[in-house]
Amino acid sequence: METDIEMMLDELTTLMEDCGYRINPPVSTDFLDSMFKVNSSKTELPLTLKSINNDIVLFLKNQPEYLNFIKKMDGFEFDGVMLYSFAVQLEEDALPINNIFLYNDNFRNNDIYVNSDLSERLVIGQDSISFFTYDLDKNVYQIRDNVGTENIFGSFYSFHDFLKEILQVVK
Repeated sequence: METDIEMMLDELTTLMEDCGYRINPPVSTDFLDSMFKVNSSKTELPLTLKSINNDIVLFLKNQPEYLNFIKKMDGFEFDGVMLYSFAVQLEEDALPINNIFLYNDNFRNNDIYVNSDLSERLVIGQDSISFFTYDLDKNVYQIRDNVGTENIFGSFYSFHDFLKEILQVVK
């Protein structure tokens, strides 16, 4: 299965390069190590950020294929499909555009409206009509309608199957 994922990522990278899209570098091991150590370190983080970090760490522990993916490519944005980045900033003095922490903070701690379908899950990406979520309780990737988020277009128990599904629209 890992080689299938690598083949899909190689094909995606080639398509992105041919079309002039940015290829994100891998998430650094130092950053990943710091994420996994948040609870055991003396780092002072706001409770909401600590909660998001804990959910992401649980996600990565439950889904080693996704962890391997971000060690190769820190998310992507191509032809309207995106998986959020873990990077704090991609370029010097540049703000993260599709940061998984910022998006999830917005879905969980928004002064205007908090959508329970999104706030109770980890939102890992989106396209023009869907949010891509990971349900920590059910251990499943979901593609949800971005308007009626209670509507699930698809559920996938492996990153391989999920990635294959979301990449079909960009080929």
